[in-house]
Formats: sequence, C-alpha cells, structure tokens
Amino acid sequence: MAEDDLATASVIADGFALAFNGMDKNRKAFINFPQRLLLDETVYALPKEICVVEVLETITPTPEMIIALTNIKAHGYTLALDDYVGQPGYE
Repeated sequence: MAEDDLATASVIADGFALAFNGMDKNRKAFINFPQRLLLDETVYALPKEICVVEVLETITPTPEMIIALTNIKAHGYTLALDDYVGQPGYE
C-alpha cells in the first residue's frame, strides 16, 4: 500500500472514529483520498453528512476515476479538489 493510502486509511480506521463523537456536527472534515482508495470505495466507510472527499491533485481524471467520483457524488458525498488552481482537464 502506498504512503498516501496508508495515511488516509489510518485516519479512517483510527482517528476519525475517535474524533467523530467530539466533532461539531455543523462543520465538515476534509479528508484526502488517493486514487486507490477512491476506486476501491473506501470512502463509503465515512459519514457523508460531515465528510468532504478531497481528491488529491496527483489524481488523473481518467474515465475510471470520473465514474468512481460520479458514484461517490451520487451517494451524497461532497467532493473537493485538493490544490485546484484552474488546471485544464480538472473542471
């Protein structure tokens, strides 16, 4: 598993469950998701009401990724592009 994958998986498995109970429910948690964890649907382990799925700038918008992100959005998650500054192809 890549370093980005491990970091996000650690947040999901360890940190988020502990932080969730003390979190202000009117705020959102932005969680970076590397490509593999978006494609394997790891995002669905987190509550869509308070989690924003942050798509890393290193992810290429391939057809497979667009389908995965479309499905995540259809399940009610908010998406955000990490470090987006208007790069062509990411709109």
